[in-house]
Amino acid sequence: MPATLSGLKTAITKSGDINFLVYGESWPNGTAYNKELVAAPLSSARIHDSIYVRHWDTWLTTRFNAIFSGTLKKKRAGPGATSAYTSSGSLKNLVAGVKNLESPYPPFGDASDYDISSNGKLVAFKSKAPELPRANHTASYIYVVPHDGSKKAVAINGPDSPGTPKDIKGDSSSPVFSPDGRRIAYLQMEDISYESDRRTVYVYTIDSKDTIRTLAKDWDRSPGAIKWTADGKSLVLNTEDSARSRLFLLPADAGDDFKPKNFTDGGSVAAYYGLPNGEYLVSSSAIHTSRTVYTAKPDEGVTGVIFSANEVDPALKNLDPSGVDEFYYKGNWTDVSLPFSWN
Repeated sequence: MPATLSGLKTAITKSGDINFLVYGESWPNGTAYNKELVAAPLSSARIHDSIYVRHWDTWLTTRFNAIFSGTLKKKRAGPGATSAYTSSGSLKNLVAGVKNLESPYPPFGDASDYDISSNGKLVAFKSKAPELPRANHTASYIYVVPHDGSKKAVAINGPDSPGTPKDIKGDSSSPVFSPDGRRIAYLQMEDISYESDRRTVYVYTIDSKDTIRTLAKDWDRSPGAIKWTADGKSLVLNTEDSARSRLFLLPADAGDDFKPKNFTDGGSVAAYYGLPNGEYLVSSSAIHTSRTVYTAKPDEGVTGVIFSANEVDPALKNLDPSGVDEFYYKGNWTDVSLPFSWN
């Protein structure tokens, strides 16, 4: 059935085929939902069998978000010929195999809620705890499932999972495979009922007695996004810090007392991408410029500025960092930042 799908992620298999993931809404039977093909209902009445009937301003239905997997088969071609691919057939719903799973999880869920291993064999995704009332708990787990859907998804940090850290029961998020596909890094909150709790970094090792390591447990920051470095030895975290979003480097074997260091500029990071030379291409903004694009390296900091809006936009031409001051004052238990003031 044709449907609206998004969030494409791909991996090239050993045979040269392309395994991919997309997500969209699903009917209860696991087929993709397409509102353009739905007949107008005869009644607007709803029947709910649980107290979770609305999430903020959205009424819940029997439909749910689901991740679909598929494969593009590589056609054999002669020397010098352009590679061509053909679809292997219908998509597989990887979420529908376990009752009450949903991913990406609304209302903010997107492609950061799932990932595919570099060899295309495994998929990791986030879902709220299927056995708990969604209205009362924030608990969610990271699930692993074969890309071909040959087995049901299994939680790696659920209450019955052997490696689950003790007393860590809150929201899980941002699963991402290491470059070699042997580990999954993810974030998780501790409290099962506090949706703004601090996130901590965890690393799960596949096929190694299901071990899960906690990284930088004592660090007083709450990361919002994770990416592995190309060598798989460290993680780059996009983390709120002093009223900004900054990038920090965290070794994959860091202890509880490790304090990651920021390597980006004074602005707020919007997006970042790893480059082949070990640098990161960073898009950020600051009070004096709506957008800056620059390169940065974890052990060097900013290595070059490619673009800054205040240098090309006439409306911003009189703005620059020299006209901005940042200051703090003492609060009850910590320093409080008033972000900026103009000289």
